[in-house]
Amino acid sequence: MRQTQTRDDRNAGRARKDPPRSMQPPSERDLTSAVAALAPLVAAHCDADQRDRRLAKPLVAALRASGLLRLWMPRELGGLEADPETVITLLESIAALDGSVGWNFLVGITHGSFGAYLTEEAARTIWGRDPDVIIASSFGPTGRAVVVDGGYRVTGRWSFASGIHQADWLCGGCVIADGDQPRSGSDENPERLLLFFRAEDAEILDTWHTGGLRGTGSQDFTVRDLFVPHGYGFDLLRTTGRVDGPLYRRPFLAEGNLHGVAFAAVALGIARHAIEAFVDLAGGKVPAGRSRTLLRDRPLAQLQVAQAEALVLAARAFLLDATRKAWASILEHGAASDLELARVRLALVHAGESSLRATEMMHRAGGSSAVYAKSALDRCLRDAHAASQHIQMNPEHYFTVGAILLGQSGARRETPPPSSP
Repeated sequence: MRQTQTRDDRNAGRARKDPPRSMQPPSERDLTSAVAALAPLVAAHCDADQRDRRLAKPLVAALRASGLLRLWMPRELGGLEADPETVITLLESIAALDGSVGWNFLVGITHGSFGAYLTEEAARTIWGRDPDVIIASSFGPTGRAVVVDGGYRVTGRWSFASGIHQADWLCGGCVIADGDQPRSGSDENPERLLLFFRAEDAEILDTWHTGGLRGTGSQDFTVRDLFVPHGYGFDLLRTTGRVDGPLYRRPFLAEGNLHGVAFAAVALGIARHAIEAFVDLAGGKVPAGRSRTLLRDRPLAQLQVAQAEALVLAARAFLLDATRKAWASILEHGAASDLELARVRLALVHAGESSLRATEMMHRAGGSSAVYAKSALDRCLRDAHAASQHIQMNPEHYFTVGAILLGQSGARRETPPPSSP
């Protein structure tokens, strides 16, 4: 079924103002307060998010007003250019409230860095009046962009555009064509660009009927013969940042770019939510059987929660340690070593797997109470499985890391483009 949105529907809940928003970036205290303020909003609207398969309008407003979308945005656009550890910590806290909310913030934060890769004209057009605009994307090159005077004519359909219902701008991966033939890049492969256009120029297709991360609204979208000017796009695997800064020295999807750690942060947050939900349940549940003791007083429950806690804490410590060391090398030397980057990748995949295992353990420990859709444990299980399917946490990365650990430094590959960041 197709779902075409009107301009009024897309603009609902945006609270856009005519004057430009302040270009002064938020302080760390502002960001911490914004995360804390999310808790009652998430509690009030999480059921609606699940039902409507998108964020509720009050949560969208909080997303825009939080300042968190500026974490990886260039300073010239009002951003913070924050270190990866700060992003991990904040995103983990948000995802511990709700996985879909955490995922929407993850998408918004990573998209803020796009301003460093686009031309200055395009970046000013998108973020100049409002640094808190929302962008939805789909990286897979399922669009076709035919070169014309001044730009491209774009036609395509894309999937997994998280947050598209509240987006101001969209971007989709495209194969560049001269007439009927794909244009070859410098490596003789077809040239590909991530091209940007206004959300009102696309049609949203109602495809997001899923179990996990249901509230992300990750619908398909399509455009036909849409003109996109030159400069409103970049190559995810080859374009280095126009802005000089440690976050942007490598192409967005290159292995030396640390943006991927944000996905592990969301996975860890979902697992933390599952542990907290089980602890709450265990304090009041008396399982069926001969014994009338609370679940929390049973040895098996104590074993399960301890094992889950160990998995999450160990994965988190590994992720933070690997990220800190790689970031320190980037700051000091301009780049991290192959081994340091391999350890970041290893920590990222390990965090995804450990978080999934911990969530599954808590769901099983919750017994029959956890199988109901209204249960937080049920939602955490569905969200954890959906998040673990993302290419950033794909177990195939173990092969690349293993090759590097065995001395095959040339085996490092660029991260392939996922359908959605």
